[in-house]
Amino acid sequence: MLDRVVEDKEWNRIIETERPTETYQSRIVRDKHRKAENLQNMVEEVGFGEFSVRSNSNKIYKVVYGDRVCRNDCRLMYCVVCQICLHHYKCQCPEFMIKNNLCKHMHMVALFERERYECGLGQTKDTFTDLEEHNYCKRVLMETENEHNYCDMQKNEEVKMLIENNQQTPLPLDDETFRKLKQESLNNTLNALNIDDFKELMSNIDGWLRKKNEKNLTKKGVQETQQYYPVSEQI
Repeated sequence: MLDRVVEDKEWNRIIETERPTETYQSRIVRDKHRKAENLQNMVEEVGFGEFSVRSNSNKIYKVVYGDRVCRNDCRLMYCVVCQICLHHYKCQCPEFMIKNNLCKHMHMVALFERERYECGLGQTKDTFTDLEEHNYCKRVLMETENEHNYCDMQKNEEVKMLIENNQQTPLPLDDETFRKLKQESLNNTLNALNIDDFKELMSNIDGWLRKKNEKNLTKKGVQETQQYYPVSEQI
């Protein structure tokens, strides 16, 4: 019992430090597989590709073949011992139907088929070792990072093309069209303001208009003075 606890702690430490992005999925696969290893003689083949699996709660679930020709590189909820992904079987249990996880019943069927095959060949049964999964998980993580880098490159190219397309010289607008567009935009902005912001904005506009009028009056007065008192021409 103590050895098992130490083994679990060591495995958790490895996946936390070496492969943090895969921790949750890897834990699910590992836990379900180990539960399946502890349940012996609870799988019965009832037809071709159909299995009756008794759970430890005495409930019976039906497991059938799924996508048996799934891609060789598919690693969705992949078990390195059973060598199956999530698409290999289908189960009636909530763990698969609702949570979409590789349930222990699917592990049990995979172990059942593998043991039957290996018994015919006189081979011994492999065990679920941490080293196997750790080495495999490192390779999967590297492949995943490469895929992410490729996707990022594609996205960067798409963004670059979009920016270049948007930077094309827009068609020139005449003054009347420009005024109408800006007035419509300003009107929408004013309608979206609450009463306090509206009052503050109008106060700022009134202040700007007063300064503008004062500046124009000052400029007009200077011009009138210059016209009334023309500057003497230099000799």
